[in-house]
Amino acid sequence: MKPGDSNAIARKYMDSLLIETRYLGSRPASTATTILGEEFQTPVMTGALSHLNTMVHPGAMKELATGAKEAGALMWMGMAEPEEVEECASTGARIVEIIKPYENREEIREKIHQAEELGLLAVGVDIDFVYDPEGKNKIFHGHPLKELTPEELTDLRHDTQLPFIVKGVLS
Repeated sequence: MKPGDSNAIARKYMDSLLIETRYLGSRPASTATTILGEEFQTPVMTGALSHLNTMVHPGAMKELATGAKEAGALMWMGMAEPEEVEECASTGARIVEIIKPYENREEIREKIHQAEELGLLAVGVDIDFVYDPEGKNKIFHGHPLKELTPEELTDLRHDTQLPFIVKGVLS
């Protein structure tokens, strides 16, 4: 062993330890967790991803949803077309959809109602993905965005029976 080789020193130390386990009333470990009143087998969640079908691989979002379902994990979805949300929901994955603050507020309401119809776990709105680097409202994937007022957030919250998440802060 070379002097100062921290990996080798740490390995030698770990190998020198003797841990003798004794079990009393033991049970198998559980990684299950409860989120929004629903139990998941793992506390690991997907990121609120979007545009994987066009930017990574056709069908990638459905594959991600299938993986989340099989792992007993919660899936978060970002900006998605209605067909994409429907496709992911068809896998049986439990999904939270985060909606961008579209300037056309009816577009937000339509997505909230779709989330209800598909039986998603929760829905939310992104509150800080509005501005471009110059501080102007973005146009993102063809959708003009506009900041939401506290009153609009309250109205949207009352527009659904689903748990409603206000998501941020990225900027």
